[in-house]
Amino acid sequence: MKFLLLLTSMFICITLVGQTDSDGDGIIDTEDPFPNEPLELEKLGPNDFQPKENVGWIEVSIATLVNGYEMPGIWHPIGEDLATWFAFDDSWSYQNNYYWDSQEGTSTSSTGDIGTWNHYKTSNPYVYTCKFNWASGTYGFGFTYDGRIDLDNDGIQDGIQIRSRLKFPAQGSQIDFHEILNALSDNLSLFALPINFTENDYDGDGRENNIDIDDDNDGIADAYDASSLLFDTSHKVPASLSGYVEIYFSDIYPSYGIWHGTGENTAINIWNDAGSEVRFDDNYSWDSQHLTSTGSQYGGIFRVNFKDKTNDVFFRFTYVTEFDDESPDDSGKGFFYDGRIDLDNNGVEDGQQIRSGAPFPSDSSSIDLAAIYNSAESNFIPANVLDFASNEKYFPNEYQELRAGSTMIEVSNNQASIQLQMEQSTDLKIWNAAGAPAMMTIPADADTKFFRFKMAD
Repeated sequence: MKFLLLLTSMFICITLVGQTDSDGDGIIDTEDPFPNEPLELEKLGPNDFQPKENVGWIEVSIATLVNGYEMPGIWHPIGEDLATWFAFDDSWSYQNNYYWDSQEGTSTSSTGDIGTWNHYKTSNPYVYTCKFNWASGTYGFGFTYDGRIDLDNDGIQDGIQIRSRLKFPAQGSQIDFHEILNALSDNLSLFALPINFTENDYDGDGRENNIDIDDDNDGIADAYDASSLLFDTSHKVPASLSGYVEIYFSDIYPSYGIWHGTGENTAINIWNDAGSEVRFDDNYSWDSQHLTSTGSQYGGIFRVNFKDKTNDVFFRFTYVTEFDDESPDDSGKGFFYDGRIDLDNNGVEDGQQIRSGAPFPSDSSSIDLAAIYNSAESNFIPANVLDFASNEKYFPNEYQELRAGSTMIEVSNNQASIQLQMEQSTDLKIWNAAGAPAMMTIPADADTKFFRFKMAD
């Protein structure tokens, strides 16, 4: 008698708690930004994603705070260690410093809170999924995409749009970030570079880098820009330029220009060419960081970047002008100052002088505007008089007696001592002392005093 022994194999499936991979993409649910969509192809290593060195990326995410409150938002770096954060619906916005550690994959906020990030490749090379956890207890997920993409389809790359302080998404855009987050795998095709994009046009302005004088579109010409592929920003500049006067010097043309903000969005432009003036009205927008001036005369865009503020009424800048016609793009430098100042010293506030149509500087003035840029805040007027923020009661019509060469006198024990020396000359070139100097002691018993000397009657 023979027996047939049938052996069957037993397959035992053991599911470990916390190790579930619901969508089968190889990333367990606890680490998967989108656990129900098979999006993730590969986890990025420490050197594959470095927002500190690639400031073009935009992150869209839903963060859950420690109190359970969900906060949807958009994050975008606008500087090497500075990012802007804002809500989808523009209900809140702020800027914050962060410090990215590429080796650890962590970001440290300006308050010292540490966040850990994981990024994963998708089938679209311009989109990563991301998941993060902050030591404070905040956690979240979302996606990170290339800021050169125009996701809201307004004709402007999203990174440039955000850095330029334009509303994002654009007004009237049909984009719904909640919808994209809920079905990212169905929306990967949305993330595509503009049709006219080329690798040789970093900022997407239509000018290839070899002819673009401002490769990152930040208003600082590459010749001045220490980081020509990093969009630099400025801080602590006026909320409004209405009333200010701008003097700018071209790198290309042996002339200079004058700009005066006559209102919140209107200005007067003057181009001084070998003593002759060309005047025209101008429109501009101002976002507390950059001035974008659209000239009706030549059809160009004038962008400035305030990188060297001195005090509240005087600061220097660099600029870039891009023309729509065949004119060569221009760049240069200049300075802004409060239009209540009488810089050409003719007894009329410069802003009023420009608005009246009178020549500026005045015909009788010997002022050297280029020298003022180089001498920064000292100029020909004492810096403490320029500072309207702390001395608002003194305006040009009240200190018009000030002249070039005015002297500041040290005060000690509420007294100021000065020496007066008479000099004599036979040819008005060589001067010698005539007699002993006379000493004067002036009581400094008030915050501010102005003195002048004249021949006694």
